Amino acid sequence: MEWPDRYLSILSHYGFDSIYASVYANPNGVMSAWEYSRMMRRQDPARMHDLIRRAARYGLDIYCPIIHHLDGTPENEGILRKLVRDIVTEFPDIRGYVLLIEGFDYDQYPDWNRNDIRDWVDHWTRGVNNAAEEMHKINPAIEVLAWDYNVDYRPSAIELKRYVIGSYAPDVTPLVT
Repeated sequence: MEWPDRYLSILSHYGFDSIYASVYANPNGVMSAWEYSRMMRRQDPARMHDLIRRAARYGLDIYCPIIHHLDGTPENEGILRKLVRDIVTEFPDIRGYVLLIEGFDYDQYPDWNRNDIRDWVDHWTRGVNNAAEEMHKINPAIEVLAWDYNVDYRPSAIELKRYVIGSYAPDVTPLVT
């Protein structure tokens, strides 16, 4: 994504206070093995540091994703925790992280009509909560935004959405779309 200074200035003048940078890329350039790897981009960490510095000149905070495939194993959880620590340590000025469901995914997407959908939700929200825990050990002010828009959004699934949101740690903010 390109963020020229003139554009950053315009955003600031129109009242925006942040940008969402590096869709489908970890800010430190680490790639992840996941189902949507063909969409994933490799971020140049130097460019991310430059964007953070330039955006700050215009009063803009940076939000970006953390991309990781969750598989429910202790080894995978350890890899996630290390990835999060590495990113947050290298980029202390990033304001928040968006954990969007197709980039921070668990196993395969479920059939939303299955009886075991809550098992899938439990695994996904555990990953979100683990990431938030690691982030907040380093910086309690970091915003962790769980974007669970692919979880069944039909009116008939309101109880499932409540279950998802209720499964987040108290310091995780759901992005409700």
